[in-house]
Order: sequence, then structure tokens, then C-alpha cells
Amino acid sequence: MRLTQISPSAGACDLAATTCSLGSIAAGTQATVRVTATGLAAGAVVVEGEATSQRYDPDLSDNVARTSVVVGSQADVAVAVSVTPETGYVGGDPIVVTYTVTNRGAFEAKNAQLAMDLPHEPVKSITISPAMTGRSCDRKQLTCVLGSVPPTDESGDNAVVIRVMLEPESEANTMAVGEVSATPNADPGNDVAEAAIRVLLPRVTVTPTSGEPGFAVVFDAPTKDWAARRNARPSMCICMTCGRTSGGGQATAPVLQAVVPHRRQLPGRGRSDLSGRATSGGRGRSGPARRRGAR
Repeated sequence: MRLTQISPSAGACDLAATTCSLGSIAAGTQATVRVTATGLAAGAVVVEGEATSQRYDPDLSDNVARTSVVVGSQADVAVAVSVTPETGYVGGDPIVVTYTVTNRGAFEAKNAQLAMDLPHEPVKSITISPAMTGRSCDRKQLTCVLGSVPPTDESGDNAVVIRVMLEPESEANTMAVGEVSATPNADPGNDVAEAAIRVLLPRVTVTPTSGEPGFAVVFDAPTKDWAARRNARPSMCICMTCGRTSGGGQATAPVLQAVVPHRRQLPGRGRSDLSGRATSGGRGRSGPARRRGAR
């Protein structure tokens, strides 16, 4: 360690000699000496002080005191970003963007904050874990006040996790970005992270396009979360079952199969609308489906 300053409450000190002359100390009173030092290498350093007097001291056993000071790296906040699922669908399940803030230093980081840059999708919720007094997020400003962040160990203890739930309402192919700051912060190079967000517009194909009462209609959709119903007659529900086919050794889109019930009459000709809705609670999308002579 390198001493940078010695400040006594009385008398004067010599920084080079690391000694202080405190003068007379009346009975029942005390004098203090504040020493400021800079660590030069990581590890434990023993600090010792000894008091002497020109007058008789009946008890010399309490004239020496020592303690250990740990020298380590200063606070260093970092952020990582992940997106689940990697590809979402308009009106489908929410997209969860997870920001993980850690402190790679040896000392507590203070006044930690997170700024987020996300696509223009409605923010359903933002949660912080672990929740603590003073930690909060602003859904409109997309910022979070995290307060103090203790050093994070290899198992991830003391990491702060922020989860943002987005409702995908439009197509997107962009990045979710996070930037963290704190005081102090040793390495600004790990303060920014990003992850890709991709939102596709579901497209449903109908096979066959016509048939007799009771015929089966197969809907090919880009996600198994899509069910279907017929907008022209909302009281008529089409029951769905999901399957998955494969081609060329790789999985393809899930196949949704609907059976039109008996004694339910479909329009003879013209345009009919089908809409998809997320079975987990998302919003639906509709599109045209042609029928030729179906009854």
C-alpha cells in the first residue's frame, strides 16, 4: 500500500516517516489519526499503530493495535442480455427480454442504473429480482434504478435480473440493448450488451379450400400456439389439434387441423375470414380464406 495522506485531530504528522506528534491528551479524552492509502496489489495487508508517551504509562499492553485491510479490485458492473423466444409472432406469446447485471469487482458498486433500448412494442411488465427497497423501473422511460450491487460470485449470487415482457404487435428485426452504469466502475468495456429480437407475421394456409359437411381442414401456421375460428359466424368454434411434420430431416411448422362439425352450414361461395388467436392469451390476426362450393 502507498500512503497518500495522514490527518490527525490534533498536532502534526510526517507522511514520509509515518509518525505523528499529538501533543498533550487530557485524561478521559482522545486523539484520532486518519490515514488514507492506495492499494498496490491485491491481498490482505496488516496495518499497525503504536502509541508512546514521555510520561509514565502503567499499562503498556494496550499501546499497540493492528488490523487487516483487504486490497482488491474496485467495483465493475457488467450487463448481459437474452431474448426468449428468439423468434416471436405478431399476436403470439409475449417476448421476454432478460437483463442480468453483475458486479465483477471486489467491492460494492453504488448508484447502479440500467438504460434499455427496445423495439416499439407494448411493455406488459418489468420485474426486478431480487427486489429491494430503492430498486425500481420506469416502463415509459425504459430505465431502472438498481442502487447498490454487491460483488457477484461465480455461481451468480448477488446478480440483479431485470425481465421485460413485450407484447408483439408488429413485425420487427432489431436489437434489444442494455447499458449499465455505477460508481465506481472499473471497466466501461462491459457496460453495454445486446441481443436480437425477431417478430414475424403469422401466415396461415388452408388445405383443402372446400369440401362436404364434416370435411377436415388443415391449417399450416408458423407456431403451435395459434388456434383458429371463423369470424363470419363467431358462435361457431372450430376445434383444433396440433401435430408436427418433418421434411429433409428437419422439423417444419406445426400443423393445425380443424374439423368442421356436421349440421353446421358454411357459406356457399365467396370470401370467408379466418383468424388466429394465441391459446396462451395473445391477440389474434385474421386473413382471408376462399371456399368453393363448401356447405
